[in-house]
Amino acid sequence: QEDEKRPKKSVKKIMFSNSPPKQTSKIDPAFRKVACGLSQDQLDMTQLAKSYLQK
Repeated sequence: QEDEKRPKKSVKKIMFSNSPPKQTSKIDPAFRKVACGLSQDQLDMTQLAKSYLQK
């Protein structure tokens, strides 16, 4: 019955650390090249599209 007398807390305190742990992952250079549009065929298509839009 002591629990009934105490007010219940509805908010919990959240503690944040100053610096979160850094996650480093290695990205395959070939995947990065394709994913970022840096493969030669993607660069060629981008250049063709730019020249088409400038006409």
